[in-house]
Amino acid sequence: MVAQQIRSKNSSTRRKGGRNGYEFPSVIETDWQLPKDLEVKPFAGKRRYMGTDGYSIFGRLEGRPVNPAKWKEPPHRTFVNLPCKPTSVPEMEMIDPNAMLGFIRRCGFLYAISQSDDPRMARGMSRLGYSDHLNGADDRLMPVEGSRNLQSISELALGLSLKSLLEDPTVPLSQALLKFVWQSNDRQILADFAQHASRGLASYCDFETGEIITTIKSVWALVCLLIVRDRAAGRTAVCANPECPAPYFLKSRKTQKICEAGECVAWAQRNYARKWWRENESKAAKGVAK
Repeated sequence: MVAQQIRSKNSSTRRKGGRNGYEFPSVIETDWQLPKDLEVKPFAGKRRYMGTDGYSIFGRLEGRPVNPAKWKEPPHRTFVNLPCKPTSVPEMEMIDPNAMLGFIRRCGFLYAISQSDDPRMARGMSRLGYSDHLNGADDRLMPVEGSRNLQSISELALGLSLKSLLEDPTVPLSQALLKFVWQSNDRQILADFAQHASRGLASYCDFETGEIITTIKSVWALVCLLIVRDRAAGRTAVCANPECPAPYFLKSRKTQKICEAGECVAWAQRNYARKWWRENESKAAKGVAK
């Protein structure tokens, strides 16, 4: 399959701190298929922890490679803004299943479980209860449980490295973890997340173009890499409008504090007008009196 390409704006390997390297253009290649026949069903398999709701999304690969050119916005921004709903456990939340379904239709499975020819892997999947739901080689299953919300992760992260944070089974592969990294200023957390995002990557140099090609096998891996890139460039931000429906956005300029949604621009204009009036009300009143 010919992988679709996502080109990174940062093509330099030169690092901060006085250490220089060699410059190479870099390309991220996506190498997965879009699914068909998607369905939301009850949670399949054994739960990692008790007390939260869950669901599963089933689908089959259709042989059609994902095409990033058709995405209206980058997948990391889309995913961190998917609406969540609370669970029966106060510190937990879960992505709305219909929102997750729409994301998978556009971008592919965030992560997925499939049949395995490896006997040990097959036994493990059977023990967890996944094998009963996978009838063919193209079948895919994505179990979704509740995970810690942003406030809970922020409290848990105090004094911890990301490696320690990821040891909690309610944290990995969660939207709130990405929200936390999106706005974190903790250098160690960001460094650990970059290492997490880089784990298992396969890269090679294309002899014809001189490009460093990195092949990505899952949407989760791509989302993590894009967050690392944009966080390092200082582009990740949270919209100042408290009622913004998609507050996690990418800045087009350093001073930008609101996203470019029409309702948020209008909110900022109203705030500016109120602030101007408070500061100039007395002057305006004197002018009218004259």
